[in-house]
Amino acid sequence: MGGLEMGWTFYNATGQRLQTSATVLATQAEMETGTALTSFVTPGRTQYHPGVAKAWCHIAADGTITGSADYEDAYNIASITDTGTGDRTVVWDTDFSQTTYTVVSSWGDNTVAGYASFLTYATGSVRIIIAANAGGNADAPTGQAAYGDQ
Repeated sequence: MGGLEMGWTFYNATGQRLQTSATVLATQAEMETGTALTSFVTPGRTQYHPGVAKAWCHIAADGTITGSADYEDAYNIASITDTGTGDRTVVWDTDFSQTTYTVVSSWGDNTVAGYASFLTYATGSVRIIIAANAGGNADAPTGQAAYGDQ
């Protein structure tokens, strides 16, 4: 384990001091396995935990990422390719280590009943089809989050 001395003070809900320092900084391997119970985690290591989304975005009906110039509604997204009605490919900034990661989606349009389906999982991208219950594909806003090892 590491030997980095951390000078933090921790308190419980009643204000009782619990610990004033520790000597273990969580490693990437500990974050990936989620096994360490006494290590400290820095913001730069949080991304390695399996329960943290590795990428996410909100895509508008026109196939573009929503947001403003100051804050785009995305993380770890290189690009979105809109290849047709309800057909999009999301390209990751940082590739996944294998193609068995998970993508979840939320449907953001009450005017089109349907669902998102993930057709092609590649380490560097995922292809999303937005299917309308009435038949065919539909352009509708969706939100996506991806989980897995990178």
